[in-house]
Amino acid sequence: MMFRTFKGSFLWLLAAAVVLFPGMPGAGGQTVEKVIDLDDGDYVPDNAFGLAMSDDGSTLHAAICGTFFTPNNRLVAIDTTLDAITLEGATGLYPEEIACRYDGGVLSSLFVTNNADHSISVLKPDLTHDSLIDLTSAGGQYPFGLLMGPQGRYLYASTVNMGEIFRIDTEPGPTYLQIVDTWYLGSWFNGRMAIHDNKLLVPGSDFVLGAVLSVVDLSNPGSVDVVILDGDPLGWPGANDVKVEDGFAYVTVADYNNNSILYEVDLSLSPPAISRTIDMAALGTPFILEYGIDASPDGNTLVVTYLDNSFIKVVGRKAGCILSELDLHPYGQGQACEAAFSPDGEKVYVSDQANPSIYVVTGIPQHGLYLTGSDSATLGGTVDLVLKGGEGNQPGVILSSLNPGPTYLPSVTLDIGTPIRTLVSDQFDSSSKIESQITVPNWPTLHGRTVYIQGLTQDQDGEVRPSNLHELAVL
Repeated sequence: MMFRTFKGSFLWLLAAAVVLFPGMPGAGGQTVEKVIDLDDGDYVPDNAFGLAMSDDGSTLHAAICGTFFTPNNRLVAIDTTLDAITLEGATGLYPEEIACRYDGGVLSSLFVTNNADHSISVLKPDLTHDSLIDLTSAGGQYPFGLLMGPQGRYLYASTVNMGEIFRIDTEPGPTYLQIVDTWYLGSWFNGRMAIHDNKLLVPGSDFVLGAVLSVVDLSNPGSVDVVILDGDPLGWPGANDVKVEDGFAYVTVADYNNNSILYEVDLSLSPPAISRTIDMAALGTPFILEYGIDASPDGNTLVVTYLDNSFIKVVGRKAGCILSELDLHPYGQGQACEAAFSPDGEKVYVSDQANPSIYVVTGIPQHGLYLTGSDSATLGGTVDLVLKGGEGNQPGVILSSLNPGPTYLPSVTLDIGTPIRTLVSDQFDSSSKIESQITVPNWPTLHGRTVYIQGLTQDQDGEVRPSNLHELAVL
């Protein structure tokens, strides 16, 4: 294939290194690999809500909520090797979020918020009933978010009615499963939470402040920093979920004024403040009801779910740009609720709040760099390629091989095999993209072959990041 001049010292080193390592079979393709059917055959809807991945990645727990007018009360355990249900237990009505307690690395208890029953179910590892924490006496009518604290003792629960945050002791003793502290935040409707540097991050909203992120110092709960994200309450903005990577919080906000923005908050500042906004309407359909978020194991890729449809959007975190979007339901009739990466990054599980389904998505770029373009070409024809998600003015390269990988290098593993040819070498533009059109050589030996193509970049901090694998059929 025709290719450009090679630039950048790190790329020269990689080009010299790839010829030294043999290749092995690889895989690729971004798609819904499987749909896990949650329907148990009765008349109660089996729509899915919260997800919790086990630390070792072997089990995914899922809350089966039904609908608010016809609530369900199921919690299931899914074997992530088989992607099939292996255990089932009963919760209260309309279970939403799940938190797990581990003792010595072994799962000891599961906790589930029951929104319609104003309670938290406590289950044993085999999903049999253990206890019930009734929140009504403390005013907690509609619990939602649930999170185990940094030391694994205290459980934190948020509500969507009066802004309460409950701290519950899960250590056997005099206050076992009792509410030991109750805090009231300025925002009334609080969502899923995260922990960073002994601070509790609570996304929330109300009719006065709009959408906010509250940062609670767990050593001094009276100290709360409130970051106003979307300050226009007329649009009913709701901050629903948060993920922390490299000291930054990424907050999803649903906005009925047709805004679709992912907020990045710098937690190193005092007080924390918005450092960047990512326009989530920049690619494809401008969905507005951002609801869930998760990050790949290396923290470079974010997956955002949308309740107003069955779409997810994939974001390159470092570059702050959308890499791709994917419709999980063939007719676009769903509510993508929560996303959970497997620990190896090979799968993303997404629950559907409008269908009895959990989608198993593969091929999501784990390193926040995404290569797309022509799937086929004729001899002598042209191929369009776009590499997205690199940092502006940083080097990028597009490599190809007639063999699948992986190829192991000192700092990175490629999904293509040796020998490797350089197709494009350039710098990312201000839109974090490298666009190129190349010509397929008119060589008869290429006819009927598959060309394996992969992108590569180096960030300003020196990290080398590969893209997904792209396959081109030469016709």
